[in-house]
Amino acid sequence: MATRGSGQSLTPQSARGRSPTARATGSPSVTRKYNPKTDFPMALGDEEDLLRLPPQAALFFFCELASLHSAVQEDELSAQLLWRALEHSRRLPPQDANVAMVWNGLGRVAFHVGRFEDATRLHMRARSIREKALGGDTIDTATSYNNLACCLAALDRQTEAAAFTELAVEILKELAGEDHPRTLTASRNLTKVRTAPKKMSLEAPHLFSLPLHDFTAALRGRRKKKKKKSRSGSSKSSKSSKGKR
Repeated sequence: MATRGSGQSLTPQSARGRSPTARATGSPSVTRKYNPKTDFPMALGDEEDLLRLPPQAALFFFCELASLHSAVQEDELSAQLLWRALEHSRRLPPQDANVAMVWNGLGRVAFHVGRFEDATRLHMRARSIREKALGGDTIDTATSYNNLACCLAALDRQTEAAAFTELAVEILKELAGEDHPRTLTASRNLTKVRTAPKKMSLEAPHLFSLPLHDFTAALRGRRKKKKKKSRSGSSKSSKSSKGKR
């Protein structure tokens, strides 16, 4: 490292160890590819610098990095980035549309590792935020419908998956066009869901069904009270009749 007074100029170094204004050359140090195993701490960034950014920018930074790590099948590292994004999302209102990006990313990671129930819950949360913040007829909300449908299909809930996929396809056709990549993806998913075998047998209630409270205990308690009242009333009437005699 150059020191002051040595006659060598000190150039500011970027986080990757080279000058931010230096151009790419043929040296291995410049053309070295990002390695998630060894360079991941660099992707996390400096917390103090990130806090100076608007929360929307920090969320976008982490969600995009998480998407890249997920694309190279580094789902664990992607989840760590999304948890960092979740910390910055607390700087925003709970129903801010940008917060849905984090839950959508976590749902994607859960789906990739085969945790379909968790993925469904996470995508349902992203869908709820986007519906409240953006409305139902938007491209982002339609994307949430498609993502949720994929999770429901993985849980063998084909009828519900078909309903959400049909809704996503119609919205995307209207707003993005029939040739848009998202529209084409949702259309392919709709074909798969429609041709998938449907379960016609009775089974246990599905996940996320509303809990049914046990009201029979309350009814039994009321019946016991009525019986006690009727017994006490009959005993009083018998005593009064004896007194008259």
